[in-house]
Amino acid sequence: MKKIAGLYRLEKKISSRPVEKIRQWRQRYARPILEELWSWLEEQEPQCSPGKALHKAIAYALSHRVELSRFLEDGAVPLDNNVCERAIKNVVLGRKSWLFAGSQMAGERAAQIMSLLETAKRNGLEPHAWLTDVLMRLPEWPEERLAELLPLEGFTFSG
Repeated sequence: MKKIAGLYRLEKKISSRPVEKIRQWRQRYARPILEELWSWLEEQEPQCSPGKALHKAIAYALSHRVELSRFLEDGAVPLDNNVCERAIKNVVLGRKSWLFAGSQMAGERAAQIMSLLETAKRNGLEPHAWLTDVLMRLPEWPEERLAELLPLEGFTFSG
């Protein structure tokens, strides 16, 4: 836990820096911490009882080593995906309710709409205003330009 806490302390120090500086700091300071963590996990895995929670957690981490190390190579990639997990929390919590959406397709549509609304929030757009604007434009909007209506950074409201 101390090694992981060290990674988060480093991230807190460098979070406001330019992406390239973050990458450089991660290469210099986070990489050695992470390499120590991988070594420690490799030492611990054989000592854990197979099937136990700790063994499963260590095996999972080791089997996803590349993915869990990706943040070292790109300063724009966050250390964790907590922001995304918080954004989809409502979608996940609503899953049981959507069983009663009327059909599989209706549940899928509800999930798609929720995903778009959460994406709007994440990109600094007010979801209701974005959806209202898009629904007003959609009937006349050219199909080949639909991507322009996505709730992404740079979206321009009409009028």
